[in-house]
Amino acid sequence: MLSLIQGIKGIKKYRRRCNMIILGVNGWMERSHDAAACLVIDNQIIAMAEEERFIRQKNSFDRLPLNAIAYCVQEGKIRPDDIDVIAWGWDFPLVYKLHGREFPYDTNALNGLLFPKKYYPRKERMIPVEFISHHLAHAASVYCARENDEPLPIIVVDGESEDCSVSIFLGREGKIEKVREYPVQVSPGFFYEAGCKYLGFTTWQAGKLMGLACYGEPALVNFFELVNGGGVIAPLSSLKLVANNTLDWEEEIVDIWMSRFEKEWGSKKNPSYSFLTSSGSFRPVLEPGIREKNIAASIQSELERVYGWYVSEAVRITGHRNIALAGGVALNCSANGMLLDCGFAESICIQPASNDPGVAIGAAVLMLGEITPGLLRTPYLGPQFSRDEMFSLLKKVKANFVEPKDIYLESAKALEGGEVVGWFNGRMEFGPRALGGRSILADPRRRDMHSIVNNIKTRELWRPLAPSVLEGGAGDFFSSGRKSPYMLIRDYVRAEKASQIPAVVHVDYSSRLQTVSKSFNPCYYELLSSFQSLTGVPVLLNTSFNSEKEPIVCSPPDALKTFYETGMDLLALGPFLVKKWR
Repeated sequence: MLSLIQGIKGIKKYRRRCNMIILGVNGWMERSHDAAACLVIDNQIIAMAEEERFIRQKNSFDRLPLNAIAYCVQEGKIRPDDIDVIAWGWDFPLVYKLHGREFPYDTNALNGLLFPKKYYPRKERMIPVEFISHHLAHAASVYCARENDEPLPIIVVDGESEDCSVSIFLGREGKIEKVREYPVQVSPGFFYEAGCKYLGFTTWQAGKLMGLACYGEPALVNFFELVNGGGVIAPLSSLKLVANNTLDWEEEIVDIWMSRFEKEWGSKKNPSYSFLTSSGSFRPVLEPGIREKNIAASIQSELERVYGWYVSEAVRITGHRNIALAGGVALNCSANGMLLDCGFAESICIQPASNDPGVAIGAAVLMLGEITPGLLRTPYLGPQFSRDEMFSLLKKVKANFVEPKDIYLESAKALEGGEVVGWFNGRMEFGPRALGGRSILADPRRRDMHSIVNNIKTRELWRPLAPSVLEGGAGDFFSSGRKSPYMLIRDYVRAEKASQIPAVVHVDYSSRLQTVSKSFNPCYYELLSSFQSLTGVPVLLNTSFNSEKEPIVCSPPDALKTFYETGMDLLALGPFLVKKWR
């Protein structure tokens, strides 16, 4: 096994200090998405945030994480000159070389990009920059979230890294070794992106395909040939990847898959568009029929078949059945649930930003040399705001608000009474799923809440909504009762309980649940407990606190804006309850 740690130039010179300050980053100015920053000080993850939350642009395409870096520096109470090393979650010099271009930046220029003189006029020191293999950074991002130091197979599955699409690693004794990789031509991520595009979604709407798949019946179409002990063969296997000057091969591979789908199923689905005067924009309108539902089910089924094969190979090669997952495909909670239900793995370790923001964490912790268990313990590493800051804002905008003695009980009473509540409490979570820091909540006992909340968020009514459940009550309502704190593993609602929480039961009884413990999020736990004391049900409908076109809210002004622009009834902003003027 070849240790990729050996490939990180000069890493030994950063190991001499036990109180290292490391900045991990993701993002670039070209062909990039999900910019993020993470700060590690003295073997502790101090801060982590995604750039999209600050600039209010989903996925922060083609951006450097300037605002996320500024937040990390502020949260860590450091100066840029205190940082020992910047670790990037991509090997960009290699990316440029593979695509026939010369990498145009030296360390001085990179420092200037991340810390512009305009904002940091007193910065003097030149911070070393290390570029990390993308899949290695993915692997490290979940390896640092493991609970113990048992050997851990890590399967990274996404669109592409610098030059592959799937990698298998073994984490052992604080180090990570790469044991197998598979080429970009057989990318499961690009296969799924093409499926989204074929059905009329964008390539960034994988969640829609996953939700739609539950309505259909899959056809037995094997797009991939799987060879045990060998490799994966796909229609693109013979495609020769050449330098194309665009820094990735996404578009050409997705287009080839599109042609393959059209050959199998006919012309792609095209949305119709309606113009909304209120937003000054066109909105795609899709009404999937039986054909589209069955195609979605077929694509999901084929992804799961291939996904399970990769996991089986990792287990076979390493001899260990407790696994870790990372990469964009690891956000597919239906596939993750399948892995456990079908016995491909005994347990799954995963972290909330398994997609590209997570490589900011992975790149940073790799600089420590040895990655200890439990280094990543919480998703709540983003900004938080004081009572005084919130109070001043509410007074300034002349909001209609009160400060109840028990914010949890009063919020639970509102939910019991049929109100939809925006919940803004504590530090912001990272990752694409709202986990009780920045959430929109409703009573799952009311069937109509499914359509009410989807309408508030301008989502298609066929899309499912997720439940949060007290960890101790998960087994009463869900078939496995397994721990799932990050909403990344599909479970099924028990048939006898479905009528009690109909708003969070999908067409096939599946649910993307989040289990909540007191140690994980004490404030959200208290709210769920208060709701249980009123209703006897330890479950809330939980979806992300954002409108259709924006990322999850970050700050109190973001929360107020979204609250007033949408159909929410009540906003729990820290200790305050905000109502709309009527």
